[in-house]
Parts: sequence; structure tokens; C-alpha cells
Amino acid sequence: MNKKINSCIQVNENFESACLDDSGKSVVSPRLFISTMNEFDGLTLDYTLPGVDKEAIELKISEDSIFVKGETDSIHYSSFYRFTCPVTPNDVKASYDNGLLRIKVPFKDITLDMIDIDIK
Repeated sequence: MNKKINSCIQVNENFESACLDDSGKSVVSPRLFISTMNEFDGLTLDYTLPGVDKEAIELKISEDSIFVKGETDSIHYSSFYRFTCPVTPNDVKASYDNGLLRIKVPFKDITLDMIDIDIK
């Protein structure tokens, strides 16, 4: 469901800015904290989604990007992030507890798709 954004406002210090959709909900990007997994074999993404029920979270991922969406009665969270290195979507693990969505995203082993080339 696409909602038209009709005005922008400043919110508290937890968000840089927000817009209001047609229903009057604030549309904001959740805070995102990124860290590397063991010896840089992937990323851990922590999204803050305070007040969002687990069932109200939509999470989609591809080799090069991730999309997160969640809603409360008054706030619509939405975030898109593009990875700089390819990841393995089928091996992603996600958990949600007390407003924190933690996503472990392993990098793709790019050597698996490589072929040997004879040099003449």
C-alpha cells in the first residue's frame, strides 16, 4: 500500500526528519547500526523499531540490498540500504526483541562464481 507523503516535519533527536502520510502517520527511517561479523565475513545490522510488533515488520533482502518496513499506530518506519559487497540472502538470520531488529548478513564468497582463464 503506497501512501502519499504530504508534509515534512522535524522530529525528536532520534530521527533527522520525518514526513506525514495521508493518514497522519509520521514516516521515518529507523536508526541503523552496522558492524562486521567474525573476521569480516559479513555484517550485523541493528535497526531500532520501538513499539513495532514483530508481525508488523516486513524484511526483504537480495544480493545487493535490504528493505525494512514496520508500523505502529502513529509511526511508519521504512528503510532501504544497498550493500557494497554481495551477500548470501538465503543464509541471512534475523531476530527481533524489545524494538531491536538484528539481522546477520553473510557476505557471498565471490570466488565460487569465478572460472579459471588460460593465459596464452
